[in-house]
Amino acid sequence: MRLGIVPYSNAKPLIAGLDCPIFEAPPSQLPSLAGPDDIILGPIVVAFEDPSLYILEGAGIGSFGPVETVKLFFNKPMDVIPAPCPCTGQAPAGIQFLQEIRSISLDGESKTSAALLKVLLNEKYKLSRGIRFLVKYQCDASLLIGDKVWEQGDKPSLDLGQAWTEWTNLPFVYACWMTKNPDIGREWKPKLIALAKKNLGNLEKISNDPKLLKYWRRLCYELGPKQKEGIGLFQKYWAEIENKPILKLNWI
Repeated sequence: MRLGIVPYSNAKPLIAGLDCPIFEAPPSQLPSLAGPDDIILGPIVVAFEDPSLYILEGAGIGSFGPVETVKLFFNKPMDVIPAPCPCTGQAPAGIQFLQEIRSISLDGESKTSAALLKVLLNEKYKLSRGIRFLVKYQCDASLLIGDKVWEQGDKPSLDLGQAWTEWTNLPFVYACWMTKNPDIGREWKPKLIALAKKNLGNLEKISNDPKLLKYWRRLCYELGPKQKEGIGLFQKYWAEIENKPILKLNWI
């Protein structure tokens, strides 16, 4: 058995101190690299598509409000972008500006973030029609995830976690532990939850970087009833947009 993890800072409170074989890959690649007995920190959308997966309750990577590292960046000239909010420093994604977007470059590392963006555009902003979604092209806007988001500086953007919570008043779960072997899942679930609690109780042992500490404390690493409610609502909208059946999720 191996644990598959993502190469981002947001995963460190869940994985610091792990003592087992580990492999690392972007979230979109983890499922294809995992063996039948492996546990991966997989994107939640994968569980919507694969009925053989079991999701471990208790710990995951989520947000309630701003997530900071899942953003849609606006590439339009500055004179058509709304001024940043004085409280948050973020440029508001006004409906007038979003209506000008005709193409969006997607981050190939994440299926969940791309699905969340499409749900928000379709259901919250009613703007999905006429928008082309591309990969690695210069577009009107770009979806980016992970630590590379910080490299964009103060470029105007829409935080998808914040948009989701403002709309639904629910947390959003991006990734959680999942496996195809329920026995291994049951064996490892208490170990992974205990490790997360230990790390979250003493984050300074993982890093003394004030920016990282603030970021980790903003995120939600719990996977409880409210998170499951958010997952269920997201799955409903995802299934409608993708014209897919709503699978019954397997929880451990």
